[in-house]
Amino acid sequence: MKKAIKISDSVYWVGALDWSLRNFHGIATPEGGTYNAYLIIGEENFLIDTVKPEFFNEHLKRITSVVNPSKISYVISNHSEIDHSGSIPEILKLADKAKLITTEKGKEYLSRIFFNVNIPFLTVRDGEEIGDLKFIDAPMLHWPETMMTYMKSEGILFSCDLFGAQIADSRMFAELIPNIMDYVKRYYAFIFRPFTHAVLNGIKKIENLKINMIAPSHGPIWRTQTQIKELMENYVKWSVNPEKEKAVVLYAGIWGETRKMAEAIADGLSSLNIETKIYDLTDLTLIQWSDLMADLMEAKALAIGSNTLIGQMFPTVKVALQLLKYINPKGKIGFVFGSYGWVGGAVKAIENELKNMGLNLIESFEAQFTPNENDIKKCFMLGEELAKKIKEV
Repeated sequence: MKKAIKISDSVYWVGALDWSLRNFHGIATPEGGTYNAYLIIGEENFLIDTVKPEFFNEHLKRITSVVNPSKISYVISNHSEIDHSGSIPEILKLADKAKLITTEKGKEYLSRIFFNVNIPFLTVRDGEEIGDLKFIDAPMLHWPETMMTYMKSEGILFSCDLFGAQIADSRMFAELIPNIMDYVKRYYAFIFRPFTHAVLNGIKKIENLKINMIAPSHGPIWRTQTQIKELMENYVKWSVNPEKEKAVVLYAGIWGETRKMAEAIADGLSSLNIETKIYDLTDLTLIQWSDLMADLMEAKALAIGSNTLIGQMFPTVKVALQLLKYINPKGKIGFVFGSYGWVGGAVKAIENELKNMGLNLIESFEAQFTPNENDIKKCFMLGEELAKKIKEV
């Protein structure tokens, strides 16, 4: 039987575990994910968010293990996206006297999503309070209408997508899940790195609150002060200056020429003790693409290589460059390399893309057909040069 999980004296987790989820907003989720919803029991009962429609029955069973749904006074929509709001129509059929609390823009979005449902809206402004709950506007975290909800008496921040992760684990508490910060970093790189200004604004709004627990919309609940502090510090670091002495070498090709060059460049970087990650873009798994995003965010330098394919860069390199834009790479050190046969073009095309993104480029290098011994030595030396540039920054 699906039962609610008690997370405090008056708050229960009543969400859903999606064990089969493997792709969430482009993030690899090899261990599934969660759609978190929370039930607050008191003189008036509040339901914070719902779940994807296909998980409604699981959601309902957890709610009814605590209270009859007809006793819910308010449904709070922190975010209009379907994985949060999808079961609102069914919940409101059972909680037929409940009002739906959301922002003005949330009302606009939900009215369009559920255009054939009569929803009894109650809109709230930034800082407005209803009973024990305070509502905090959080625009672009990660939609314009998003808000957070703060429970004053227990110091619980229902942070919506902020501070989330995607992993299905029935223990539901962050301190019980090994390597949880790795999942958080991957989630941040995809969802929030494009919105660093909004992240910092959101954190500033909550920095003076007494926070005993963070209950996000995805992933585990944070309830130890040590982890809450680390979580918030990481979000600030990843938003302001996530970089460290680290390089990422990524490449794609057909016959192995570009791989030989990439490995020599990586050897040059490593020879000067630079943490180096190398990715063959020819056939990455979804989880490797997700890890690549997090590594790109942390790297001070990127070396990007491609063979020339009909005058163009390799297709998966184009994909990598598109993803690179999400992590705001301006100011990183960039180096482009590649191989070509009867005509070049890939290196120049990649250079142009990186210049437009604001990377600081060192001189590129190309080899025709198979790189010879001198070409490989040159690549090693360029790896060393890149390492020295990293140490200078």
